[in-house]
Amino acid sequence: IGIFKKEANASALVKHFTNLNYKTFFYKTTGKNKKVLYRVLIGRFDSKKEADALAKTIKSKENTKALVFRESGTPI
Repeated sequence: IGIFKKEANASALVKHFTNLNYKTFFYKTTGKNKKVLYRVLIGRFDSKKEADALAKTIKSKENTKALVFRESGTPI
C-alpha cells in the first residue's frame, strides 16, 4: 500500500492500518538506484483471489489504492 524513503513514514502507515485491524507490516528493500526503501504491505494470502478481494475492500473502505504482489515483490 506504500513505499517510502524514510522508515518513520513506513512505520506510521503500518500503525495507521494496524489500528484499522489490518495485518500490516513493512520491509526494507533496495530500489533501482540502490537506495534503501521501505515497502508497506498488508497480509499474506493463499490465493490471488483472496488478495484481490482485500485490495478491493481497502480501495473502497479506506480510499487507498492497493496492489497485489507476489512474495518476490513483483505485481501480479
